[in-house]
Amino acid sequence: MKNFLKKISLFCILAYILPDVFISKILAQTTLELWLSEDFSNSNSGFVKEVTTANEYDYKDGKYQIKNKGNGEYSWSYKGFLTKNEEECIIETEFSITESNIDNAKHGLVIVGKDKKVYLFGIMPKKGIFKLEVYQDKFTYLTDEIPVSSIKNELNEINKIWINITPQKLIVKINNKEVYSGNNPKDFTGSYGFFTAGPQNLAVDNFNIYRNLNINLVPNAPTSLEKENLGNIINTKYNELLPYISSDGKTLYYSSQYNHENTGGEKDSDEIWYSESNDGGKTWQTKKNMGKP
Repeated sequence: MKNFLKKISLFCILAYILPDVFISKILAQTTLELWLSEDFSNSNSGFVKEVTTANEYDYKDGKYQIKNKGNGEYSWSYKGFLTKNEEECIIETEFSITESNIDNAKHGLVIVGKDKKVYLFGIMPKKGIFKLEVYQDKFTYLTDEIPVSSIKNELNEINKIWINITPQKLIVKINNKEVYSGNNPKDFTGSYGFFTAGPQNLAVDNFNIYRNLNINLVPNAPTSLEKENLGNIINTKYNELLPYISSDGKTLYYSSQYNHENTGGEKDSDEIWYSESNDGGKTWQTKKNMGKP
């Protein structure tokens, strides 16, 4: 997945980078637009790829494949996406069970909360049930088992889980049918992923996040800024995120995710890089790593 930095006016204090999609102009109204789209065509998404005695995580056939070998044990994989708890966003993903021989096989979306909480938005396709749970040293059930007629229960059939997080509310839909509406617990950390419970082979596809893509500008800043790729001295095949320009306009700071040049290599999920300009931001010098703190 490639991310592109915007070359922006020196009046701009902070901009958000849009993976795979771009804003052609700055919108005056608040709206949610596609911010990240992952089709798992390769392993650059940052979700774990490993084989253990209990689980297998792999990228195959354009999907993120999860094999749970246990007898009911829960397993989850997640990563951080730098969304903010106080902003509205939508997370959606498609799931399909390709193999399972039990009716209680469960899977779904994970949202990580503070203090090691893990929220599990799960479905049991064979039983047509949705359930919201939270794990923090032990499981707590936030809902009963909710029958949902829209859940598809055959192998290889796709079920889409859609979650809308607003500053006040939390809304969940399964295949476009609303199944839950409650208060936002307001402790989400911006880390999302997937879980399984019980033996099954699960295929995950089309993981999307929608956010408010307005760029925050200082008063009276230009409102018709054009996007521009800064070239391979800045942009790579990895994720370049959260650019900041220093007050004198001479230094660009940003984060690079899972970059093999990070101090921790491709397993390093977040590291600060910078580049300097001597001509007011028209050109930038080769990026440099900030190094260890």
